[in-house]
Amino acid sequence: MGEENFCLDNQPSDESTNSSLANICSQVEALISSTNETIDHNNNNSLEQENKKNKTSTFNFGKCKVCKDKATGIHYGIPSCEGCKGFFKRSIEKNEKYVCYFGYKCVITPKQRKRCKYCRWRSCLAAGMSFEGIKMGRIPKIEKEKAKLHTEETSEDEEIENKQLETIHNDSRVEQIRLSLKSLLNLNASFDIFKTLNPYSLIPRTTFSELCISNHSENNIFVLTLMKDRCYQLYKSGTQDFQQQYERALKLVENNFDCSIYSHSQNLDSVWKAFCAMTSEFTRRMVTITKICPGFDKFDSRDIGSIVNDRLFVCYGLCVNRLFIDDEFYAMLDANTQLSRYWMDKIFGLNVSQKIFAYHAKLNTFRLTDTEIAIIIPWLCTKDLQVSNMELLKELNTYYTQVLLYELNLNQRTPEYFKELSEHLEISKEINYLVKNTSYEDIIKRTV
Repeated sequence: MGEENFCLDNQPSDESTNSSLANICSQVEALISSTNETIDHNNNNSLEQENKKNKTSTFNFGKCKVCKDKATGIHYGIPSCEGCKGFFKRSIEKNEKYVCYFGYKCVITPKQRKRCKYCRWRSCLAAGMSFEGIKMGRIPKIEKEKAKLHTEETSEDEEIENKQLETIHNDSRVEQIRLSLKSLLNLNASFDIFKTLNPYSLIPRTTFSELCISNHSENNIFVLTLMKDRCYQLYKSGTQDFQQQYERALKLVENNFDCSIYSHSQNLDSVWKAFCAMTSEFTRRMVTITKICPGFDKFDSRDIGSIVNDRLFVCYGLCVNRLFIDDEFYAMLDANTQLSRYWMDKIFGLNVSQKIFAYHAKLNTFRLTDTEIAIIIPWLCTKDLQVSNMELLKELNTYYTQVLLYELNLNQRTPEYFKELSEHLEISKEINYLVKNTSYEDIIKRTV
């Protein structure tokens, strides 16, 4: 076929009709690399600015006796950091009374010191903090000024975070979440499968997540809930145009619109080019979403490329499944081009087209919710694939399998439902292969 005519940065040229869809997909890795370079450049700039901003005292006071963070001076009689110094001062001045919500055995570390005020206060006293011990020692004046500036900035941040923590502690939703998780655990003992997995490899460590994750069993279900919500958010943000197309399709069906009007007003060449352009755009979209899907950010660019290549039309099919209505396809390739049943037969051939329509007709009988589809997509992207980091792939598949089972369980789906759905989704892999290897040359041969 000669030199490659497709690229992800431009619309297909007139010569692009000689290419196959596989050629478009083959450029995924180049797109990922360019995206990584942009991200790395932005991160480096941000890091330089952050380093300039965070220049603090260089005098070595050792570690904070309360939380083991870097100490900035001798505060209230002991080497301590600015955070614990400010916490002790506010506690004394406001005569605070604290309560532990986690069994009065919290370990105070730099990352978790804001989690429990009671245990942090107890650690301050145990370390020897007192107003009688106030002193700075013989420290150079410039070091005192740096420490003072850092104290003012840190105190403001901690004041805000402490108020947020108090709000969360008093939020009834936290207790409701904890109770519902315990209740669910009683019905799902299999969730112990996560004993060797680290939830913070998939979710951010925040005050709210640390508050809700108070023991290992609840930890597992809470992670599943966060992953489910994240998948749903990514799915909705990535399929807004398909939702608009679905609303259009319902209006056309309601008005008994004849889609053959679109079919005969366009030619094969323009429809093929529109389909290739859509494939290029969806590839770009899938790369972007895959890289920020929980856990997938740990794959290198080559593995991301393999995942997108092997599951591109599997994911596209799930995103547009609702556009298959009454043996017609209502997907819009651009503002003026509908990929109707007529053009599906022409482009992919009658046999492949029939297989696609039969697959989606049955898939629609499962009546999948948006959340279920949002989870199925990353689940299939971690299932039966060959990547360099197979250990990570298997770990993510374990997580996403449990997320999917968790959601199906909430929706009262039966084990038989899951088994039948899983078997039917296997067909999408064959369809992915057939569609991806479609070429304009094959289309012309069929129509001659």
